[in-house]
Amino acid sequence: MLKKQEFWALNWLRFFLSIYLVLFHTLNGPYFLVETHPLISTLLDLGNFATSIFFVLSGFLLSYVYVALRNGKKIDTGSFLVARLSALYPIHLLTIALALPLFLMLSYRHGGVGVPVDVFIKGTRFLAGGEATIALLMNLTLTHAWNPFYLILNPPSWSLSALLFFYILFPSIAPWLNKVRRPVSGLVVLGILFTLPGAFAQIAGLSDLVTDGVLHRNPIVRLPLFLAGILLCVIYARRNSAGKTVPGIALHVGLIALVFATIAAATYWQMTSPEQRLYLIRNGLYYPAALAIVWVCANAGPTMSKWNQQWSARLGKASLSIFALHYPLFDIFIRGEKLLRAYISTVGENNQFTLMLQVAKNLDASLMLYPLYFVLVVFASVALQESIVNKIQVSIKKRYALRRPLKAPAAPAAKPVEF
Repeated sequence: MLKKQEFWALNWLRFFLSIYLVLFHTLNGPYFLVETHPLISTLLDLGNFATSIFFVLSGFLLSYVYVALRNGKKIDTGSFLVARLSALYPIHLLTIALALPLFLMLSYRHGGVGVPVDVFIKGTRFLAGGEATIALLMNLTLTHAWNPFYLILNPPSWSLSALLFFYILFPSIAPWLNKVRRPVSGLVVLGILFTLPGAFAQIAGLSDLVTDGVLHRNPIVRLPLFLAGILLCVIYARRNSAGKTVPGIALHVGLIALVFATIAAATYWQMTSPEQRLYLIRNGLYYPAALAIVWVCANAGPTMSKWNQQWSARLGKASLSIFALHYPLFDIFIRGEKLLRAYISTVGENNQFTLMLQVAKNLDASLMLYPLYFVLVVFASVALQESIVNKIQVSIKKRYALRRPLKAPAAPAAKPVEF
């Protein structure tokens, strides 16, 4: 019988991945440019690696809770989707509410919604009225990851859109993967499937907007990462159910070395080829390293520290809120801090308000005030998660439970399948 684990190290991993993605989306550009700070900028440009790890981690944790702990029983699709969507949608709708006023104001000021026309954002175009409406609807319905051309409102939320697709598939595909006889072979097959699109684009020399958009965020292209997390959990659960000991320190050291080697290689290649889209890294090299770090953290063993148990759980659960909130909060913060600095520098001047706006427009972002934003994001996200999102989720789940019909008898277990 599989014993329930707290996975404190995976919770910390979730939290630190969300923190890295905050740095990835906010420091590069406003504060650090590759032309002036090449190493820092490149180290802050591995967001795709963090997202890849997050998808593997999501598949692992969901499979553990809904499949491994339930001995592979059939998943109640309705209950599962209600639980997942009640955790996802409140956060998403709040970020849209935060981003929409500024988005509309900038669209009005510039005469439309500007989107890039190339991968390196060397040009922009304005969306036509119909395009903008469709883009807004796709954001509201969490289907915008399927749009390879552009992202608007809260660009990082494409990963929430991909997660929605994974959640829809999970109840039917996770129990099937749990019966696979050779999960390690399955991981190899998924790695090949994940690498093939990027390898084709790299060999063909493709770097257009559509290719980049599809390889970056298309849910089908990203699906092997999530499925790999499920198979990784299958391996973990079978080892633990069989009473096998935690893998040796040598294996863990090797896996950690693989992660750091991947970061070093990706950093080097991106620094030496800044004008190329290195799809073999993003859609290939990141795969084994993502599996490695999730496996190491999953096997970290129990902790006796109450502080560690409490805060790893709280911050790990708030990671989705951190990830979803940081971008719209940064848009508000960076404009607010420029206005504040402009106000201080124009106190006592004639036509202060007009002058203040002009000065703010020409100011660069100040790194000195960035820690204030960083602390604000973490505290706001934890408060949002615990004061609003958790309560909404509990309320929705209770209402669903009251309305659902009685459960039918469980079907007999199916025979294991070959992979």
